[in-house]
Amino acid sequence: MGKYKKPRRINAVSFLLILALIGCGYAGWKFGPPYWRKWGVKRVLSEAANSAFRLRGALANDSQRLDALRDRTRQKVREAGVVDPSLRIHVTLEQNRVAVSAEYHEIIQHLFIKKLTKLYFHPSASAP
Repeated sequence: MGKYKKPRRINAVSFLLILALIGCGYAGWKFGPPYWRKWGVKRVLSEAANSAFRLRGALANDSQRLDALRDRTRQKVREAGVVDPSLRIHVTLEQNRVAVSAEYHEIIQHLFIKKLTKLYFHPSASAP
């Protein structure tokens, strides 16, 4: 029979696991906050869709009220942390449904390299 050789404390497998944990931590640190903001934006859009659904008859006939709703929603989305200057808010009014959506992007600058990652978000909410 051969002799059993006890593995070293640090070997290739444990080194790869440590690298994987560091990579997951970095990804969570860099990509977590934009996705967290997206959930906050989705909450704001849901509130706007619910309030617009109650007023859908008045909004369909009054473009000033619709613009005011867009401006209010845009302001609340900015308060949620979105800093994109090209933020767009869309309101769709139908007979039995109101949909509110936002389009924006976030830029992530990576450590140690001169690379940027641009994430595009298009959250939406509707009220039946």
